[in-house]
Amino acid sequence: MNRIISLRQVSNVVLTKSSLFPRYQNGRTLSTTAAAIRLSDSCVQQLKKVVTNDKQFLRVIVEGGGCSGFQYKLSLDDNLSAEDKVFERDGAKVVVDSASLDFLKGATVEYHEELIRAGFRVASNPNAEHGCSCGSSFTLKI
Repeated sequence: MNRIISLRQVSNVVLTKSSLFPRYQNGRTLSTTAAAIRLSDSCVQQLKKVVTNDKQFLRVIVEGGGCSGFQYKLSLDDNLSAEDKVFERDGAKVVVDSASLDFLKGATVEYHEELIRAGFRVASNPNAEHGCSCGSSFTLKI
């Protein structure tokens, strides 16, 4: 029997979280399975540079919108909620709410630099079928 721990309606797609992660750290769920969010070397290095205290982390959210149907929102944050999942590597933390995690399982977060911009991004998402040219929105695989 599956236990649903979150439910959210976004762009006519119902998101559910039907399994619990096996490990916990500081009262927050920490995944070590294939469903984990991966942090690239560049992500870890840049987070260590820009994070100002131990409570701060990079938050990744998926919401409806963008030119492809869903969009990523990445920002520095220091407020954790009960629904948040924490992914940590070498002291760098990325936090994802449980509804967004259903869109991001197996994805990689990286820091990318180009001539005209630099920033954190979701570089590889196995749940995305297509993405826009700027990389901030995607179409969900069905």
